[in-house]
Amino acid sequence: MARKAGLEGSVIIGVLIDEQGNPIRTEVRKGEHFSGFEKAAQRALMAVKWTPAKQRDRAVQVWVWVPVYFVKWK
Repeated sequence: MARKAGLEGSVIIGVLIDEQGNPIRTEVRKGEHFSGFEKAAQRALMAVKWTPAKQRDRAVQVWVWVPVYFVKWK
């Protein structure tokens, strides 16, 4: 819907990654007023298989904050 309307925007989404690299949950830190951007970004980031974070050679849970930009594609 946003694409058809020509809307652009950005959001910053936090993703909690577990020790195996699986996303556990997301949080919106900053978003535009159109909530469709936030939901689309959260769905996309939950579909990614992440590389686990390491602390002293041991995999640990970590929050990753990702800016996601929505722009018109020509």
